[in-house]
Amino acid sequence: MPFQSSVRDCRKLIMAAALAGAAIAAAAAVSPAGAAKVQQATLPSTTWTVTHLAGNGADAIACRSQSFCAAVGGETGYIYNGTSWSVFKKIDPGLNLGRNERLASVSCPTTGFCIAVDTSARAVTWNGKRWSTPTTVFNFGKFSGLVSVSCVTRRFCAAVGGAINRGGLAVTWNGKRWSAPISVGNFGNGGPQSVSCVTARFCAAVGSYGGAVTWNGTRWSHQTVIAVGDDQSSVSCPTTHLCVAVDAYQHAASWNGAHWSRPTTIRRADQPTSVSCPTVSFCVVVDQNGGAATWDGKAWSAMASIDSPSIPGEGGWELFSVSCPSANFCAAVDNHHSVLMSTDPAAR
Repeated sequence: MPFQSSVRDCRKLIMAAALAGAAIAAAAAVSPAGAAKVQQATLPSTTWTVTHLAGNGADAIACRSQSFCAAVGGETGYIYNGTSWSVFKKIDPGLNLGRNERLASVSCPTTGFCIAVDTSARAVTWNGKRWSTPTTVFNFGKFSGLVSVSCVTRRFCAAVGGAINRGGLAVTWNGKRWSAPISVGNFGNGGPQSVSCVTARFCAAVGSYGGAVTWNGTRWSHQTVIAVGDDQSSVSCPTTHLCVAVDAYQHAASWNGAHWSRPTTIRRADQPTSVSCPTVSFCVVVDQNGGAATWDGKAWSAMASIDSPSIPGEGGWELFSVSCPSANFCAAVDNHHSVLMSTDPAAR
């Protein structure tokens, strides 16, 4: 695989195979997900609603506002206009989905510009109307793929990736072209899994074996360790003086502009997968068992189920990614080809 394998990746493969035959067909190259059905009845929390997406389903989501989100998964892109979802088939053709090559991350600094990256080291952009043809970021055979991207403006983005025995790498986008990949630390021979940028002069990236690095506009810092052995799965930075990172072992840690805090435990969490912090006093984290928890700037709530099948005794669907453009709106995607949205994400 182009990056460190995990339980999450295996579950994606299994779920993709199981649902391939049942996927809703999308009309032509662009079609509104009008066939999507809101299924509020299956959700234990009345503050979240769920819509089933046509196509491959999404692995990552980025929302600019309550009226604009972009999501990607497999080789498919999705755009939300505040009312409905449109599906764009094969925006990144040629990926070997059977080998888990896929669009892995998307970032949208404006409604008229998004960048999505894939695990074969390619990128596609959204211009407000359509997705571009894929461009090669770097030689995939020589290095490894990309798993996370974060854009501050259309003129600055950072993306990270890595692979077993190759450590981590990062690239930056200047509005016209990508930089050559550079090493950003060993990360236990695994690589960074998530990056979050606040300005063109500050980004934070976290990943395997508790590794973390920061970007100062010129170079990446030496790797530090948040928690030895704990794989950091996601990071979100609302300011240059606050970042929140979560790992696969129920922990969260924060950056204060100089160093990382000691990890704290998120109660009842089951392998957190993604965190989003729109402000210094509000974050949402989701996990692999359909749970979500919120942070008020001081403490985490206990994880509560927001996404579970309507089958008694079954666990929740795995939530892959969450995006909160404000404390009043969040959206998340899961392994059941669905997107969940809430205008009151802190409610229980």
